[in-house]
Amino acid sequence: ATAVATLTFTAISGGGSGTAKNVNAALVLDKSGSMSTDQLTSLEVASKGFITEEANASTSNKAAVVTFDHVVNVEAAMQSVSNTGVLFAAIDNRTGYGGATALYDGMAKGVTQASGEAASSTLTRAVLAMTDGGENSSVTYATSQEVANYAIANSIPIFTVGLYNTTAEANSYNKVLKDIANATTGSSDNYFEVIVGVT
Repeated sequence: ATAVATLTFTAISGGGSGTAKNVNAALVLDKSGSMSTDQLTSLEVASKGFITEEANASTSNKAAVVTFDHVVNVEAAMQSVSNTGVLFAAIDNRTGYGGATALYDGMAKGVTQASGEAASSTLTRAVLAMTDGGENSSVTYATSQEVANYAIANSIPIFTVGLYNTTAEANSYNKVLKDIANATTGSSDNYFEVIVGVT
């Protein structure tokens, strides 16, 4: 999970520490009932690692934390990554979650957070979504294509991380995450995969 934090930050920033552009990233985190304790722990470690990577690169970088099960909540609105206490607490919060999975609505809320500041030549805006990929509860954005279209319309790429307990589970659920990454970033290479306890 720590390696994924570095890989995803490097992909989003276009090179990692010392890059010319600031990064505004909305973390979209799955806290639904299908996520095991190990998956949740990996998600939280990777998310905090990503914030740390952002902060090490530049304190001008910003992050938001959107958490979902069947309900989508903005746990921390877009703010400076120097506010690690607030952001880490938002990442770690599991209280009240454990229901169904509104993945697409969660991603859309992330797009809204990431698009709050106007695009510019010195700013990279993105969503980083971490999930086991089992959508079953979105209302506003009912399909992966709908949420991809919303992201494209707002010029927000969605980088995806699949968190799975087994390779078989990954093979059952990762296609939609690859498709969303490919549609919004131009490459399925912007899908990353973690087999919990293995990678």
